[in-house]
Amino acid sequence: MNFRTSLVLIFTFALSAINTDINASNLIQYKKIGTLKKQEITHTMHQYDMSNLPPAKYDVDLYKITYLTPSPHRAETKVTGIVALPIRADHTTPSPMIVYSHGTMTDRKAVPSNLTYQVKHAITAFASGGYAVAASDYIGLGDSIDLLHPYCHSESLATTGLDTLRAAKQLSKKIDYPLEEKIYLTGYSEGGLSALATHHYIESDFSDEVQVAASAPMGGPYDLSGCTMNGCLDTPAKGTTMYLTYIILAYNYIYGDVFDKLSDVFMPPYDSLAARLFDGTQSPIIIRQILPNDPKNLLKEEFIAKNMRNTEGTFYKRLTENDRYDWAPKAPTLFIAAAGDIDVVYNNTTKAFEHMKSIGGNVEYVDVGEHLGHMTGRASCMVKAREYFDSIHSKNDRL
Repeated sequence: MNFRTSLVLIFTFALSAINTDINASNLIQYKKIGTLKKQEITHTMHQYDMSNLPPAKYDVDLYKITYLTPSPHRAETKVTGIVALPIRADHTTPSPMIVYSHGTMTDRKAVPSNLTYQVKHAITAFASGGYAVAASDYIGLGDSIDLLHPYCHSESLATTGLDTLRAAKQLSKKIDYPLEEKIYLTGYSEGGLSALATHHYIESDFSDEVQVAASAPMGGPYDLSGCTMNGCLDTPAKGTTMYLTYIILAYNYIYGDVFDKLSDVFMPPYDSLAARLFDGTQSPIIIRQILPNDPKNLLKEEFIAKNMRNTEGTFYKRLTENDRYDWAPKAPTLFIAAAGDIDVVYNNTTKAFEHMKSIGGNVEYVDVGEHLGHMTGRASCMVKAREYFDSIHSKNDRL
């Protein structure tokens, strides 16, 4: 029996061990970790350039959750996340639920359950207006240790997104907190890809369990094999080499066929540094300081030619498997991005929108401005997502 056959048998056995009963509980434990007062949330709106949103209407209770989701290799894995629940005077009125997916993070501790700035954006934008918010730390981050985060792996992001929703709903039942049936999906950067992948996963396979009211993917790499890689190679931004290193390492961890040894991909000294930089202890700021800005000074020319410029290359093919724009959403979907974004290039959004529209997708898109980039455009995207969800929700009910 060869090594690949052994892996297939192991993964097949692990998949058979996963409980696929949609009514089974995947929530392991939960703990209330605090309450944000509406005055504090309104102050945060001004701090994060969201002051054009209405002042916060509710205080918000915060719960850390631990739950199960399948790893890329189909083994049940413990992950953590946060659920933010607006405190309503009328405890019988159900809240609409948003599943929010965060952007690129390399430090295992800088995650939503530790109330970092990314989830504060989401709580400020959404929970302040009456939405319950559930956000995963992701596989390989938070309390999920000894695993590399499967960065921009659409399947893992989608299964985690759905299991985050399930765990949040189970929490709501345990604490007698009513939620609406239809849910909303959004996320930024890698989280934008996660939101779109989760939407696709639900509409394709779980529409009997979950109804999506609307989704708003923001600034995401929906066309990994095309727009994203071309942008990385042709117009690299300061964070480009971090993104590339992360996804190359992640895909080799997931698929096992991107490279045999690090020196096949990375030039020295980065061949000896790459794995250590992504061990879950380093922040993106530190990693960007260590890696060169130009991919040509990081990656071997042969790897670029054979795997990134060549459509027959193994890495390129793996990227195409994770593209998530070749389908037609049924639920209303608004793509939101900044035209000035050169980190996750803006044509990811326009290409996804145009293709999905052409095949009958219920899609729109909005540009928050050429003057805004990937980091500076986040708050404006959040505001647009909130306004969009409010407009969808108001057709049926009032927050």
